[in-house]
Amino acid sequence: MNKQEKKIHIVGAGVSGLIAAQVLEKQGYSPIVFEKSDRVGGRMKTDLFEGIPLDYGFQVLLDEYPMAKKYLDMEKLDLHYFWSGATLYNGKKEHFGDPLRSPFFLTHTLFYKGAKFTDKIKVFELSNKLRQKSIEDIFRSVSTTTLEYLKNYGFSERIIQHFFKPFFGGIFLEKELNTSSRMFEFIFKMFSEGNACIPKDGMEEIPQQLFRKLTRTQFHFNVEIQEVRDGRLYIEGFDAIESDAVVISTAADQLIPFYRKKALKWKGCLCLYFEVEKFMLEKPIIGLISKSNVFVNNWHEINWLKDIDKKVISVTVIDHMELPEDVLIRKVDYELKNYCGIHVKRLIKCYRIDQALPDLARTDYDIDPSETQVMEKVFVSGDVCLNGSMNAAMLSGQRAAEAVVDGFKYRDV
Repeated sequence: MNKQEKKIHIVGAGVSGLIAAQVLEKQGYSPIVFEKSDRVGGRMKTDLFEGIPLDYGFQVLLDEYPMAKKYLDMEKLDLHYFWSGATLYNGKKEHFGDPLRSPFFLTHTLFYKGAKFTDKIKVFELSNKLRQKSIEDIFRSVSTTTLEYLKNYGFSERIIQHFFKPFFGGIFLEKELNTSSRMFEFIFKMFSEGNACIPKDGMEEIPQQLFRKLTRTQFHFNVEIQEVRDGRLYIEGFDAIESDAVVISTAADQLIPFYRKKALKWKGCLCLYFEVEKFMLEKPIIGLISKSNVFVNNWHEINWLKDIDKKVISVTVIDHMELPEDVLIRKVDYELKNYCGIHVKRLIKCYRIDQALPDLARTDYDIDPSETQVMEKVFVSGDVCLNGSMNAAMLSGQRAAEAVVDGFKYRDV
């Protein structure tokens, strides 16, 4: 059987599945992708409202991600870059960031009251240390919680409460900083070496770019696979589909019978878009409320659309998710006005995202291709296999595709 006759199916058209398809195409195969929604992207999607891109949750591309540099054409994404720091509100407006990356922060950081002078020195020491530390060494390090790591490094309670918890709480979607210290070091390194950015047309432009690069892959949208078993895909109301290889690039616990006992845990958030009277941050930067027990974690202004008159902000809530949405919206409106001086004109959109990031007990950077195989002819990929990042989604997709190719070579000998 030649490569074109091999029946390779990919379940899920998120970033991981798209990378798997790209690797398989380069090896001469023509995979078939089943996607239960109406478009590619998975958790990375964008809606358009009156010309304004509304992402499903505040997500950014870290342009130093190794896999992003390998697979994405950064120039064509027309990226909007954030400065390396934040504007913090705690009774007054302050700025804290890396003055070596953004000179704007030099004076502000020196006089920032949310950190001791020794904390500021330690931030720069840690940045330099992690620039010298390889990603492989980071993920070989002993894992503790991020909170323990920061305390062991000597950071004061003041900077942990006022900066690290709101800033990295927004990245990890949990303010207690229970996320692995490996993940903290990896993300801190990426921030130290590169930039956080968003494509001008929203984060979905990333999977759309990957989609446009595929020439031999077939896509079937609005098709939900019910189960994968014995090298077959089952769709309700249809005959089972025979496959030579299946790559599951979505939550495998919903598709593979023995995985259902190991249900994945997820971290969620609420993402709200408001039209406001005027922008308050003034710079390409994120805003944080550095107080405990608040509803607003972070927000940013969609201020890069020069031909749009409306002033729109994106706000992320990661706590109190059990409350009704109307209550959360009122609380957010109150905090924006009373803590930040932001006057809301109207709510544009509210996204409740229950599966924003996988809640993983173990975090790894890479995986051997053979480890992506979970049963005969069935492979898994996605950030759930490694760590909660776009880089992990891409790398695991690559590894799963490599395992498929290696398996064919072995079987066809």
